[in-house]
Amino acid sequence: MNFREPKKKNTLAIHTIFVPRENILFIREWIVYHIGIGVSHFYLYDNTGSIGGKPTLKKRTEIRNKYGIDFQHLTNDLSDGDIKHQLNELNTIFPGLITYVRWDPRDENGNIVYAQPTSICDYYNKFSKHHDWTAFIDMDEFIFPSGEKNLLELIKDYENKGYGDIIIMQKKFAERFDYLDRYVIEITRCIDNINTINWAPKHIIHREYYDDSILNNPAKIKKWGIHTIPTKAKKVFQAPIDELRFNHYNTNTRLLNWLKKMSVRKNDIYLDGEDDSMKIHYDFVNKHCLKLQRPYNWGRNVKPERVTNQQPTRNFLFNYRLSFSILYTSDSRKAMIRKIFRRIKSYLEKK
Repeated sequence: MNFREPKKKNTLAIHTIFVPRENILFIREWIVYHIGIGVSHFYLYDNTGSIGGKPTLKKRTEIRNKYGIDFQHLTNDLSDGDIKHQLNELNTIFPGLITYVRWDPRDENGNIVYAQPTSICDYYNKFSKHHDWTAFIDMDEFIFPSGEKNLLELIKDYENKGYGDIIIMQKKFAERFDYLDRYVIEITRCIDNINTINWAPKHIIHREYYDDSILNNPAKIKKWGIHTIPTKAKKVFQAPIDELRFNHYNTNTRLLNWLKKMSVRKNDIYLDGEDDSMKIHYDFVNKHCLKLQRPYNWGRNVKPERVTNQQPTRNFLFNYRLSFSILYTSDSRKAMIRKIFRRIKSYLEKK
């Protein structure tokens, strides 16, 4: 492939590991969007054939990601040659902005694995010197500065205050594969009003503050990861989520069930909110993605597994009218109704 390494320092870059077939429907929008907020270079580590890394929700395969999405089926219209052609086109569409790296480390059984920390080490040793700042995110994640300043301007403000490592938290949005009829940034369903401070944050790091003693120490490679990249920064800034965050478009039924299990209180977690704050970027993305002829119709015949429009009990109680038609339908709903009335009783007793 004909991607080029930059010949001069750029201000802000993104490093990501990706599987092309899994992300081919979204990659152009993802790049266009981040260019629009100030990113000047993208390092794309191609992990084709990967079985992933440490199992979390479920070990991924070559055709299914860890969230259970069969991306092979969703992209059946595309041959491997089509995928390769799409990747090659990126260099023509975004001249000088893409560096492509074939990333195929293998485990003891010869399987291609994710090896994300090792890829960060590779990036640090080969490319980090070209950029003042680098963000380490995945392709289902969109960095979102919520104010009037773009990401580059906001980071410069943090740099002027002496920060060398910026930690950004996430807001969970609906699964991008469930909405192939629109741009990812048009997805508004989200998990609202919940503290995500410990939900796998990501880093934006200044080039002077990587901790070489840990990054290049093979004995310590398993002691850190994408969420805990080692730095020497004396001042680390944890960005307020209402100022700077990343939107994570990966929430489906499997992930919601996993989040519930991981929750200390074992509470149900739902896609119970709507957030259209990304609409301010729609015109820019639409202008450039229409020009690029983004193939949204590739998934047109696939019925998505969208999460049902469930709500937490508190919202169901006070935002929706109870109907007798739902009271006598199933044991699960009867149990839900009993729970509702117990909460009503508790609420009235407190009053």
